[in-house]
Amino acid sequence: MVRAMREGGWFGPLGVVRPRPDGRYELICGGRRVAAARAAGWRSGDFVVARGDVDAALLRLRENACRADNPAAAFRDVLALSESGMSYTEISRATGITRSQIAKLMRLRSLLPELMARLEAGEISANLAFEAATLPLEDQRSLAADPRPTIPKVRALRTARLRAASPVVAEPSSPPSPPPPSALAAEAQVQLPAPAVWAAIRQLAADVRDGIEPAERLVDLILRAGGAPPAR
Repeated sequence: MVRAMREGGWFGPLGVVRPRPDGRYELICGGRRVAAARAAGWRSGDFVVARGDVDAALLRLRENACRADNPAAAFRDVLALSESGMSYTEISRATGITRSQIAKLMRLRSLLPELMARLEAGEISANLAFEAATLPLEDQRSLAADPRPTIPKVRALRTARLRAASPVVAEPSSPPSPPPPSALAAEAQVQLPAPAVWAAIRQLAADVRDGIEPAERLVDLILRAGGAPPAR
């Protein structure tokens, strides 16, 4: 990048800035390009000026749409746009980020603050953070207390939670007599897995809908749960 700037092969703005109360400007995106420009001997350059927080979030996301950096900053920008009233489709059209990427980023809304801080510090990977965000807060606290959390540990916590929530059905010593028709509905309700299992199924179904997870994983979870969701 420095060589391109020295040879005059760089076109376009260096970054995104926003006005400060003291009349100066704050750089909010493009720090690497500014550093490269300084190393190349540039004394001035063009910048895009953001007007307001929503405008700043949109510009940051457009600038970084193709980068695979730490997703915490992108999540905060997507969250700000969502809270401003924009739908996932509107955010996607305005930034170039796909709806499935937006839905995946928004999964971090459920991430424990301690784990979010470790993600921002680069202490845990993005994939681990996305997986951990699907866990109950109790399990996330256990993970946050672990000095070396890993994705297998996250999945072990999820599996243990599902096993604890699912009922254990003992094998009958002799074939039972068929229950009367009036008892079938009550029996179906009693043998359903706990609500925690269906909460996991609903979360995974949303991820399948948004293209984050494959449908096979949802089918496998439903089969392991052993039944159909409770009637609403």
